[in-house]
Amino acid sequence: MNINDKDFESNIKPDTEACEKPDKVSSQREKACFMKGLWSGIGIAVFSLAVATVLFLAVTGGFFKRGSSEGKATPSVAELDYGDINSKLKRIGKLIEDEYLYVEDTDAEAIESGIFKGFMYSLGDLYADYYSPEEFEDETANSSGNYCGIGVLMTYNAATNTITVVEVYEGSPAEEAGILEGDVLTEVNHENISILDFETIVDEYIKGEEGTYVNLSFDRQGEDVNFQVERRQVEITTVRSSNIDAADGKKIGYINVSSFEKATVNQFRNALDSFDNGDYKGIIIDLRDNPGGVMDSAVMMADYILPDDLSEYSDHDYDGEYRGRTLLLYTENIRGKDSAYYSSDKHSMDKEVIILVNGNSASASEILTGALKDYGYAKVVGTKTYGKGIVQSIVPLSDGSAVKFTTDSYFTPSGAEIHGVGIEPDVTVEASEELLEKGADPKAPDPEVDNQLKAAIEELEK
Repeated sequence: MNINDKDFESNIKPDTEACEKPDKVSSQREKACFMKGLWSGIGIAVFSLAVATVLFLAVTGGFFKRGSSEGKATPSVAELDYGDINSKLKRIGKLIEDEYLYVEDTDAEAIESGIFKGFMYSLGDLYADYYSPEEFEDETANSSGNYCGIGVLMTYNAATNTITVVEVYEGSPAEEAGILEGDVLTEVNHENISILDFETIVDEYIKGEEGTYVNLSFDRQGEDVNFQVERRQVEITTVRSSNIDAADGKKIGYINVSSFEKATVNQFRNALDSFDNGDYKGIIIDLRDNPGGVMDSAVMMADYILPDDLSEYSDHDYDGEYRGRTLLLYTENIRGKDSAYYSSDKHSMDKEVIILVNGNSASASEILTGALKDYGYAKVVGTKTYGKGIVQSIVPLSDGSAVKFTTDSYFTPSGAEIHGVGIEPDVTVEASEELLEKGADPKAPDPEVDNQLKAAIEELEK
């Protein structure tokens, strides 16, 4: 578990960013928080998911009411009797108020949030959720790839109950203070962290308002080290690049993309540009274990590699406005209406590209892979991708909260469906036992350990 995990595709509307709040860890953890908050807030089972479902619509005035399209049945949520449901909930609330033993310990905000989360959970959409105003600020910060903190990536080991620094971002306050990878956190602001959970430590102690300070103590190979670190705006490093020596004396550019945030686009472009000067045989883009992220970022990254005038799939543009332009992706919603994305940045790259993928390469990873593969601009090496071809939209509500749910399916330029299918590699290479044991190192790629990387290098050298 780490503080930068992300496992869904997010298309936030409107496009906003936040610096004051930290990024969330994952949608699975959010659902776990829902269950915990819901039952701890009310203590008994009367707030069932069924009640949660209908109350949400009563409060939002039927947010999901949509007319039928092309003979499709009206969504069932529009048939609910909101007035009767509201009355029932009031009766249940009165019962809790009069009879619940721990009523003085209840939290009205937690109950309200739990109700709305319950509705979204009851949709059966793995990626649906409700965000309180505070949580929505967290999420917008997460998708921006920026947050206010000290600039470290930490992991929590449940077996040993330890929190360890696994990466210190370049140019960050943590790097300036002297924090190192491998440091094990022991105290925050002079408090023993053993009594705090991981999320609380990260969200309420380490991250915070810009210009404030946090005191951190670590165990560094048996030695106690202490730091006072200023919180500043930090850009999450999602792209790492390096050089690999080819057999003929030339170089191969290696780019690892860990997730697709808004900040990823410029990091990716800068990495590609760094390979313009020099005798490079080709580029390897490593998307293994990349769960996705912001859809638009993947589209812009594909746009940066592909030329603008590939017309092979441009007949998808029925109005002719973009005829002759490079189609990168198209989506379809509940009404069958599609939105198409075309290349437009007047930039392309002429080097040979290999994309490394595995079963954990999902969502935005599959958008970039599918676009480059369809046009023959990249050969795909590794194992079949995850197969997440749906898009979630985060829609703000008037009180600062927001809901997230699946709104679209997406397709590669050739019309290939991704969801539940995935992308088959051109060259299938299963991970070796050594690779599974030691893991790939995105900062120091080693083909002697990483047999999939070795296969990608061999494809470039053919």
